[in-house]
Amino acid sequence: MKNYAIPQLTSKLYKNPLPIQNKGALSDAESRVNGDPFVMKYNGEYFCYSTGMKDVNLLHSTDLVHFEHLGGCIEDFGREDFWAPCVIYLNGRFYMYYSSNPEGEEDNHAHCLRVAVADSPYGPFVFQKQLLDLFSIDPHVIKTDDGKLVMFYAANNYNGTDRNFTGTIVLQDEMIDPYTLAEAPKPAVIPSIKEEMFMENRFGDGRDWYTIEGAFYLKKREKEYLMYSANAFTNPSYFIGYARAEKGLGLNSCSWSKYPNNTDYDPFICQNNKIMGTGHNSVVKAPNNADDWIIYHGKESENHQTEVSAYREMRIDPIIYGRDQLYTIAPSSELQDAPAEPLYRNLYNGEPGKEVFAFGDWYIKEGCLCQDNRNIISNAYLKDISTENYILEVNTRWHAYHLGGRYGIFAAYYDNQNNVQVILKEGEHTVELYTILN
Repeated sequence: MKNYAIPQLTSKLYKNPLPIQNKGALSDAESRVNGDPFVMKYNGEYFCYSTGMKDVNLLHSTDLVHFEHLGGCIEDFGREDFWAPCVIYLNGRFYMYYSSNPEGEEDNHAHCLRVAVADSPYGPFVFQKQLLDLFSIDPHVIKTDDGKLVMFYAANNYNGTDRNFTGTIVLQDEMIDPYTLAEAPKPAVIPSIKEEMFMENRFGDGRDWYTIEGAFYLKKREKEYLMYSANAFTNPSYFIGYARAEKGLGLNSCSWSKYPNNTDYDPFICQNNKIMGTGHNSVVKAPNNADDWIIYHGKESENHQTEVSAYREMRIDPIIYGRDQLYTIAPSSELQDAPAEPLYRNLYNGEPGKEVFAFGDWYIKEGCLCQDNRNIISNAYLKDISTENYILEVNTRWHAYHLGGRYGIFAAYYDNQNNVQVILKEGEHTVELYTILN
């Protein structure tokens, strides 16, 4: 098994499993159980949605290390066992995709994909529609560069009668809209090695059952990766693997190839002598908007027997990209560098710092620097903070007005004659870039 080490470079450190501050109605032990963690970065903050028995768990963080467990966040009455949620932000609304069982249903194969919607990442997410009628779990919905919606999910029916590798596989399907699958799925990742076996003779008919699930799509430097979990989290060979797009056609043609190939067991993340049950991941940017971190569940081997069933804690580790390969130190349990912070950051959860200078009627409300005066041109800028090369993230929102809106940012500013402007025009639905020199 590969072992990688990353030297400590900063004074801000952390250690897995992540510390969870309990602010919800669960017990402290229950609040630490967050299987299938999906983390979304929104407005510079982090929202984690994880599997729950009676509700979808919601956790919040500003640094990707210290999370607060806020309790449940979904309204889907008459249901239970909310598995593997994912959330995507589209045009001002938050769409949660997940699977669940009817209350009292003992057969987990009654799980079907559903969608709920909220106006805030905090929820409540209100159930809207069931997407499929057959067993379907572990959704990941993405928006492509050309504006299409694509869902990856796990199902049994496509490979359920295969003679050699019967089981659960990852399918890929386009969506007509956020509530409707095209229902023309193609197999993305299918079983091919014995380490992906869930159980021998699972249903008593002589067929061994294999499982590929928990898909997560990732794109880096124009290269596409599809991460997945295989086997069962209770088995020693449970692992996270990934497939790579062949000829850059992962999304367009559903052409994926397992790393390193379809016949060798070479997991990206698997158990070690301290951590077991490592799987079902998501990936998110660090606060510096440059580094990718993988979020996954796992449990310490010495604590595998607890008062909470399916005890799986949230863990994070950095991802490093090779030419066409991924690297990580996961699963880690030692002190290491925490996710990096940017040079400057303001979440506007207090008063503006002295570095912010504003002209016009500005105020802070609900984590935003706001102004309502439409009769003047207002602006706010940073003083004495500059660097030659940088990544800039600004979240901005325009409130409806019958005259329309023209607003934006200076992506770079020297003076009125030398700057770079990014302008959003509400009426024309355009984003325009202006570079002004002399």
